[in-house]
Amino acid sequence: MWAKESGNAGNSRDGGSGRRNVTKKKKRSKGSAQGGRLRVELDMCSKRGDVMGAISLYDSAVEDGIRLGQHHYNVLLYLCSSAALGFVQPAKSGNTGSGITSIGPAQKLDSSPNRSLGGSEKEDASEGHVQDQEKDKADLLPLDDLNVQTVVIPVGDELREYARARGFEIFEKMCGERERIQMSEAALTAKARTALSIGDGDMAFEIVKQMNGIMPKLRSYGPALAAFCNSGNVEKAFEVEAHMLESGITPEEAEL
Repeated sequence: MWAKESGNAGNSRDGGSGRRNVTKKKKRSKGSAQGGRLRVELDMCSKRGDVMGAISLYDSAVEDGIRLGQHHYNVLLYLCSSAALGFVQPAKSGNTGSGITSIGPAQKLDSSPNRSLGGSEKEDASEGHVQDQEKDKADLLPLDDLNVQTVVIPVGDELREYARARGFEIFEKMCGERERIQMSEAALTAKARTALSIGDGDMAFEIVKQMNGIMPKLRSYGPALAAFCNSGNVEKAFEVEAHMLESGITPEEAEL
């Protein structure tokens, strides 16, 4: 009798463990579905250049306890950094612009299709810099058809300041999740672009120099170079160029 009761107790324990496992799987499945929907919605915001819509989605996700992944953060930081610079270019999701601006007081983003956007987070980090630079030009245009004219949406001062503040905030949240989320070149370049929006070339350059274990790209240096050139700091601008060359990255027409 004791053995029978013991067996029943064991079955009860096994059943309880099984129910807990099922519950955990359901929670993971629900979280994955929510993250997937958030990704699709953020991608649509990126394609429309909808900065406020993306930030609203982010706030709702945080409130609902949805766990963000690298792609979510890349899209948010791209939009915030672009708005902070004054112009948002509707783009494929997860993209980060080169950060190169025209040299002068207007600091208007270069709106040429080939230089406004950078490389994809899906690119293999083991590929050579030359190949990366070529992909920077072609892979992340707003549309796959290179003959389509790109659209640049101007951003007002109030939204610029708000996007800048939220961009720094979102980046810090991503840093707080480094144990779970690997930092990406796209996210770091977005922060460098945000630093450019306040003319902080030192911050933008320091970000590139601290890309430990992350291969910088041509676009990674754009914000620091533009900030120093816009402020007339020639010595610092040449320091950026020297660091580029040491990293095996060749400056092109916009940088030169």
